[in-house]
Amino acid sequence: MKVPIDAMLPYASLQESLPALLGCLRLVVPMRLWMVGRLAGSSWTVIQADDTQDRVRAGDSFPWPDTLCIRVLEHYGCCFAEDAAANPVLADAPVRSAIPIGAYIGYPMLSWRGELLGTICGVHPEPMPPFSAAQRQLVKTISRTINTLVAHSFKLDDQRSAPARVRPPANIDHLTGLPNQHGWQVLLEEEEAALKQEGADAMAMMVELNEPENSADGAGSVDWDNTLNRVAHLLKSHVREQDGLARVGPARFALLLRGVNVRQGDHAAEKIGQALADAGIRAGLGHAMRLASGSLANAVRIADIRMYNAKLGAAGVPGAPAAQTAQMPGEGDSGHQRKV
Repeated sequence: MKVPIDAMLPYASLQESLPALLGCLRLVVPMRLWMVGRLAGSSWTVIQADDTQDRVRAGDSFPWPDTLCIRVLEHYGCCFAEDAAANPVLADAPVRSAIPIGAYIGYPMLSWRGELLGTICGVHPEPMPPFSAAQRQLVKTISRTINTLVAHSFKLDDQRSAPARVRPPANIDHLTGLPNQHGWQVLLEEEEAALKQEGADAMAMMVELNEPENSADGAGSVDWDNTLNRVAHLLKSHVREQDGLARVGPARFALLLRGVNVRQGDHAAEKIGQALADAGIRAGLGHAMRLASGSLANAVRIADIRMYNAKLGAAGVPGAPAAQTAQMPGEGDSGHQRKV
């Protein structure tokens, strides 16, 4: 029997791989519930669950001090308990009064620096027969693989959310403090890798200001520098911590909004355009979606073209596209251009 080649491709994201790996853990040790949970402060939150009774789901949260995981990490690191009631460390855990737990397996998830990220655990309402050496080895190996994928995903999140000030000075525009063209390219490469892993969408946007007609008020003048800083601050107020913003030219800014769909992207672009207009800033705007099947480079290219077309339309250039053009033929990205 031939297996379709698509079934051999890498998983598209962490979210797609976790159910499959938890399914493997279930095959090795058929517990009622297998979970991957992240530790944040005093809460342990489920990232992925495989529950035969469908009671525990992703997003459910439990007090970390009440869990079995906190107890086993302090004493064992990795724990295999076929009978939780017979284990002196686990027997009086508060969570056992809320959830019937007869058998338990716990494995810590660590970052590359050794910090505790969360745990992988399995629970069963009744005690189970003794686990074999093969079962223990397979559970450890699959759990360590899950840990590797989660740690890599969190590392990418940390890199994306790192503030611009920790980036190399050569990547920074000294006037606005934003990443410059080189910093923008580095950001795009990092984001492309992350978006491919997560299977997520994003929106790219280009904004170019209309430079003053009077050359004395243009590049290098105090008024022009103040205008650029005003725009930089305005755009910063419209992006989130996980988004990207850069000054990529003398009068040009680039934005990247992560995890937005087409409707949200259009709404965000409309708000930014209106905010610039309200501030008396004349500029051309263009945006395009980077869908899961596309690329950031292509979305940026389309957004740049739309921004340029918007400026031509605003200047009344014969043959220039209208200011609200639908998506370009042959492209899988959605977006529009706008003149302000």
